Amino acid sequence: MGGKHKYNAKKVIIDGHKFDSKKEGRRYEELRDMEEAGLITDLELQPRFSWTTTYSANDRTMTSNRFFYKADFLYFCSENKIVVEDVKGYKFGPAYATFKRKRKIVEYLYGIRIIEI
Repeated sequence: MGGKHKYNAKKVIIDGHKFDSKKEGRRYEELRDMEEAGLITDLELQPRFSWTTTYSANDRTMTSNRFFYKADFLYFCSENKIVVEDVKGYKFGPAYATFKRKRKIVEYLYGIRIIEI
């Protein structure tokens, strides 16, 4: 396959940052401009959220593997409200189903809302 993206998205590099699609790159430029204008602060690319699960068996508590979810952007807007965004081109298939499951877990554990762009 030679590195071809599964949805024919074209990777782009902007300001030295690699993005998985042109859409994600455009959103970065919008957020960068908003930060420069003072509308948002502390723009972070590819923030990672992680968690572990535990379970009990035979009166022992076991810890399973560590899981993670990587969003596209995180920033703060008015009143220090945290905003997490994930840019999606297609909303179907197993990858999207996995995203939805992880989004629910992260929103619950971290008390945040993840916005799809």
